[in-house]
Amino acid sequence: MRPITQHEAAVIAATLERASLVPVVPSVLETIEQIQVVDQCTCGCASIDFLVGEPARGARILADGIGTLETGEGDVGVIVWGFPERLTSLEVYQCSEARALLPVPSSIHGWECGHSRSFGPG
Repeated sequence: MRPITQHEAAVIAATLERASLVPVVPSVLETIEQIQVVDQCTCGCASIDFLVGEPARGARILADGIGTLETGEGDVGVIVWGFPERLTSLEVYQCSEARALLPVPSSIHGWECGHSRSFGPG
C-alpha cells in the first residue's frame, strides 16, 4: 500500500471534472489526494486500485476520457471506476501506439471532443 501520487490524483480529478458520466458526491472530490493505492496493474500500464472500505464489486464507470502523454507520443484512455460516494480505481489504457502511462492532466477531455474510440495500436 502507498499514498497516491500528485500526478495520479491530478489525472483522477481532471477526468472527473472533464469527462464525468455520473455525478460524484462533492466530499469524494475533496479526498482524492488522500487515496491509498493498494494495487497496480502488472502489465506496465498506469492503472491502479484504491483502498476502499467495502468490496469494489458492482463499481461502475464514473468518468471516461482521453488524454495526451507528456512525451507527445499519443493519446491514452482514462476511466475512473467507483460509486458516486467513493472511488475504486483508475484505469489507463492504450488508444494509439503510445504506452498506457499517465496523461498530462490538462489534456484530459471527454470522448465527445471529436475522438472516436480506438483500442490498441492503430
